[in-house]
Order: sequence, then C-alpha cells, then structure tokens
Amino acid sequence: MIEHQSTINPNMPLRLLEYVTRIYGNRIDSKTKFSNQLIPLAKPEFFVFYTGKENIPPESYLYLSDAFPKDPSENHLSDSELTLELKVKVCKIKGEEPSQIVQNCPDLEQYVQFLKLIDKAKADGQAQPLTRAIREAVHHNILKDYLERKGGETLSILTAEYDYATDIAVKQEEAYAIGITTGREEGISIGLERGAHQNKLETAKNLLAE
Repeated sequence: MIEHQSTINPNMPLRLLEYVTRIYGNRIDSKTKFSNQLIPLAKPEFFVFYTGKENIPPESYLYLSDAFPKDPSENHLSDSELTLELKVKVCKIKGEEPSQIVQNCPDLEQYVQFLKLIDKAKADGQAQPLTRAIREAVHHNILKDYLERKGGETLSILTAEYDYATDIAVKQEEAYAIGITTGREEGISIGLERGAHQNKLETAKNLLAE
C-alpha cells in the first residue's frame, strides 16, 4: 500500500491501518471468519513516497506504536508490550540523495522527473502549469504511454491535489464560522469533520477514475 505525501504526517500508520482492514474485510466472506480453518492473508507492505522539500533521510519509518501512551523515559514500547503494530517505510523520492527505490524502479524515476516538470512550470509562472508539464513530459518521453492514455485523468487528480491545501483552509474557516454562529464549541469539530469527509469523497472519485 502506497501513499504519496508532500508533508510528513505522523498519522500515516493509523490511516494505512484503516485502509488495510477495509481491504481485508472486503476480500473475506464474513462467515469464514468464524471457521476453524485459518484464513490466508496477503502479506501487506506499507510505503509513503515523500515529495516535499524537508531535509529528511532517504529512508525512514513511522510506527503506529508511536501514538500509544508510554513512559516518558522510553523512546519506544518494547516488543513484549506491543499487541498491535504497523510499520510504514517513508521513501524520499525527490531532491538530493533519494531512496534507492527510485533507482530500482524506472517508472518511479520517470514519475520523479514528471514532478520536477510540474515544479518548473509553476516556478516559471505558466498559466496552466499542470497541462504544460504533461505536454513537456510526453515530448521528452517521460511516462509518455501513460500520459497519452490518461492525461485528462492525471490532470484532474493533480488539480485536486494542489487544491487540497486551499480547500482545508476554507473548511477550517467554515468550521470556525459554525462554532461562532451556533455558539457551541463542538461546531468547530462538526465543520472539520464535514470538510474531511468531503475531501475523502473527492479522493475516492479520483482514485475510481484512475
């Protein structure tokens, strides 16, 4: 399971835990869970491809157990104390000293080149930087086959991604307005939950189209 992030989110293990339990739940007949036969499960691996500007190691890890209460003097809970864990490998795929995974995967390496074209188009002040980046990529044979077939869908997904930060800011303002208008502190939480739900719907639509 792979997430693409431009910021390091410490809650990624929790989010990926939600995703993988849904996948297992959808693939397994509910009746078989009560059978005496062991149900074989696909072994999961969890990755975050980091594309931000923060100076982080080429590869690092996030742990679900980091969110668990623990003794302040301990950095991590011991293995004997853990009854649930999820380990996420964070791979830096842009900038200097990227993860080795980029060199081992030609498609991922081309994807990084494509992201650089987007950054350059934005830095140059192009009126339509995403469209320009797609054209440049096809011209230079970067993900050419994919972008020629899926260019429109890619543009839609990338537009949604770049609008995400603005959308969150708007939802936070709406949440604050709800709290003021209703005179209830929980109004802010209600607004944020609505915003998060809407973002999940938009992400799901983009993934379905992909």
